[in-house]
Amino acid sequence: MTPRIRALRLLIALTCATLPASAKPKEVEVQGSHIELGEVWQEAPEDYREIDLGRAPPPGASRLLSRAAVLRQVKAAGFDPERVKLPNSIRVRSAAKKLTSEELEQLITPTIAGALKSGIELKKVNASRGVTLPPDATLAGVEMPKPPKRRGAFRTSAIVKWVSDSETVARVSVSVTLYISERGASADVEKGANISLVVERKGARITARGQALTSGDEGDVIQVRVLKTNKVLRARIESEHVAKVEES
Repeated sequence: MTPRIRALRLLIALTCATLPASAKPKEVEVQGSHIELGEVWQEAPEDYREIDLGRAPPPGASRLLSRAAVLRQVKAAGFDPERVKLPNSIRVRSAAKKLTSEELEQLITPTIAGALKSGIELKKVNASRGVTLPPDATLAGVEMPKPPKRRGAFRTSAIVKWVSDSETVARVSVSVTLYISERGASADVEKGANISLVVERKGARITARGQALTSGDEGDVIQVRVLKTNKVLRARIESEHVAKVEES
């Protein structure tokens, strides 16, 4: 090997040794469904901290957030982007809580049972898989089709809704097994039943006796007849004995 080639190799080795390794982007964890400036810029002034930088990644996932994108959001919010001190990019990771299928079943069983009308019993809830949610997610409700008007076991599905920051973050489908008794198979208000009708108008509450012209359950709108005047109206069932007249 000639002295010239040896010197060239030495120069290349020294150059490579002094080159900085590509810096790994700083990583921050965010809690909610949206990223706030104060979460990625710890030294942000108080009035800058709640500037919305857009949606956070799904729980447990991450994405790169560029400084340029942050500055655009700051400017759009009416603040001075020149004051923001950030690196060229930041990796944003969403915090998460993971529920196994067994934990999910335990959490949602009371809510599903509470949503059933009298005479219908919850026998089993089966979640085929777990779910990953934001740490502050709360159970907001259950959507379930109306059971049939027949006695016996009935299997159906329910959709469980979770919310965070007033936004729906997950809708989880679970299998539900019910037992419908004779009482559960009947309507809350049967056709021909007498019912108390409530009319609310300009702050006043008026009641009158009426008769159901169609059957229905709580929350259903049925046709009713006012016994005193024979006038036919539409009313929403509030309980077995009360229905609120709908505005015509």
